[in-house]
Amino acid sequence: MSDEAFTRYTLHLADDVAGDDPEVRDLLAAIQPAGWEEIDGGRTIRFWLRRESSDPEEGARLERLAAFGALRAAAQEAGWQDGWRRFHRPVRVGAVCVRPPWYPAQSDALDVVIDTGMAFGTGSHSTTRLCLEALQDIPRGSLIDAGAGSGVLALAALRLGFAPVWALDNDPVAVESCLRNAAANGLEPHVMLGDVTDAATPLPDADVMVANLLQGPLLALARRLSEPSSDDWAPARLVVSGLLEEQGDVVADALEGYGVVRRAVSGGWLLLDLVRRA
Repeated sequence: MSDEAFTRYTLHLADDVAGDDPEVRDLLAAIQPAGWEEIDGGRTIRFWLRRESSDPEEGARLERLAAFGALRAAAQEAGWQDGWRRFHRPVRVGAVCVRPPWYPAQSDALDVVIDTGMAFGTGSHSTTRLCLEALQDIPRGSLIDAGAGSGVLALAALRLGFAPVWALDNDPVAVESCLRNAAANGLEPHVMLGDVTDAATPLPDADVMVANLLQGPLLALARRLSEPSSDDWAPARLVVSGLLEEQGDVVADALEGYGVVRRAVSGGWLLLDLVRRA
């Protein structure tokens, strides 16, 4: 498809909108851009859409995105695909390498291929890196990836030897992306559509849960874990990230059934590694 068949959109986030705002990311994932990149430390997001879209909701989603800052559209210059692909590079964390499909596998790494076009979650964010690092230090067993997104952590867990692995997300677009990425890697996590914070979503009994979520969903997960019914499925090990460093104590206190065994910080983001109390 020629460059002229695409329109470039640039979203400059307002000062009061976080660069990792979940609604912004959900909207972009739902739009399913042909390519995307971040500029200015995530304060500006550039993405490309086909001019002739079959999605009847695309216009409404673009209007909702515009409410988060300034959204501008422009005619597309030649060579844009080479430009945005240069933004997405392999991410190496310990033994694991997360890479887009246009880069070759690293012979000495556990390889995870992620298509960056359809959903966010490429392994480059500090919270994802922290989780990838933590998983390599945890005894292997069964695992739930809560809020799996594109499937980076679930697929990396399978490569590291965790089994079985469940990938859970409440966004159908993320579930579809996770399934595609799993197929591209020849891996078979159990992919589920559901909300880990909702008691109506049944959860399997797993040894480990990794939850790379924001503070609000993590506090809701803590409330669910405090319910007596959680005794049937609560994991022995809990790895949570997606937190700002100053939010750690609030979440750790809410997870009263768990004790913190390790804290890790990167770029102002925090990971808590917790073990269930006897």
